[in-house]
Amino acid sequence: MADATQTATQTPKSILESKTFWGMILILVSPMLAKNGIHIGDATLAADDISKLIGAALTLYGRFSASSPVTLLK
Repeated sequence: MADATQTATQTPKSILESKTFWGMILILVSPMLAKNGIHIGDATLAADDISKLIGAALTLYGRFSASSPVTLLK
């Protein structure tokens, strides 16, 4: 994990390059699709649960492996 001085001097990356951002999108999109009648596969609940787990894992991995700050504008 980088210290504050090292992180402050690194060039920020776009939020679209962030694993944490994409993990959160995956967690949010799956239930929204199901709520609007769009089902992924036959086992909707299983697919929903799996996508939430993958999204959460990607979010955690992205957060702990982050090496530079993110920015909304680039």
